[in-house]
Amino acid sequence: MLKVASPLATLFSALSIVVLARQAFNLGFAVPFTRILDFFEKSLRPLEWAEPYLSHMAQWAGWNLQLQPHWRPILVLTCLYFGTVTKVIWPKFKSRKERSLILVLTAWGGLIAIGSSIAAGAIALNDTRSNVVMVVFPLLGFVLYQLAWAAFLATIGAQESWSIRYRAAVRLFVGPGTLAVIVVALALCAFARKVPLLMALHNPGLTLLCVLILLLAIYWLWTGVEGAVYYHKPQDKSWWQAFRSMNWWESWRVLSNTRIGLSMFKCIGGAVLFVLFGAGLDF
Repeated sequence: MLKVASPLATLFSALSIVVLARQAFNLGFAVPFTRILDFFEKSLRPLEWAEPYLSHMAQWAGWNLQLQPHWRPILVLTCLYFGTVTKVIWPKFKSRKERSLILVLTAWGGLIAIGSSIAAGAIALNDTRSNVVMVVFPLLGFVLYQLAWAAFLATIGAQESWSIRYRAAVRLFVGPGTLAVIVVALALCAFARKVPLLMALHNPGLTLLCVLILLLAIYWLWTGVEGAVYYHKPQDKSWWQAFRSMNWWESWRVLSNTRIGLSMFKCIGGAVLFVLFGAGLDF
């Protein structure tokens, strides 16, 4: 079952990235590839059954909710990201308490995915301001999930106090570097019409989401390198010396961070190949 589910998840993630890229860059595709994307988007149409109910709930709360098409691929991507985390860490934590906490974390990720994708999909991407607002919701969902993951690690840990473990995990998962990237992304989106390289973008918000997916994959691979190097670093050597020794390579390959990053790169690689073989700019 898992042997079938894993390639399907990778395929759905890759095609979701392609759908977002098509809207972001106004890409056109050769007929066979267009049919593949059309079939994929039809496979997401069962999600349409939820749209009237969501609209009614929003109206009851005093909001006029009209979901845009980009909410569905965002939902698929966020769900598959959180699902990848669960798949990677599940075999490593085997006690009843740990498995129960993983299920809670997964459920929380599902709620965040639904909430952030609906909030992003409620924004019609008409101008710079709407693009910025749309990007905020997936980024906020990511931060909330990372904070929950930090709480999970702090709860199962045994060293020092929970608050100390939680602060250490937050620095790892939502550190200054991560927050800086988020701030820069939002700033670029806000001033896209004034930045020469971004002025020609068809949709800066979705473009930056695609870029951030790539940066997130790189982030996980790099944190895997950091952890593996520190694990193998002798006290009398610097981090750089331990890195150049390459003793960390075998450990790096099996770390959870690395496996999450590699899973994401499989999806990104599939999307890039799809675009290279089937896409052309639609002027």
